[in-house]
Amino acid sequence: MEIVTLAVKTKIKAELPRQFGLVIDGWSHASEHFLAVLRATR
Repeated sequence: MEIVTLAVKTKIKAELPRQFGLVIDGWSHASEHFLAVLRATR
């Protein structure tokens, strides 16, 4: 599993710009919970 984690980190790092922002939002409806993570770049 560590090999998969390293591969994913390497891929994400290669695609992200040097500077970026994250928008994290969460909400729930009844007993369900939702989470959204968005990246913001220029």
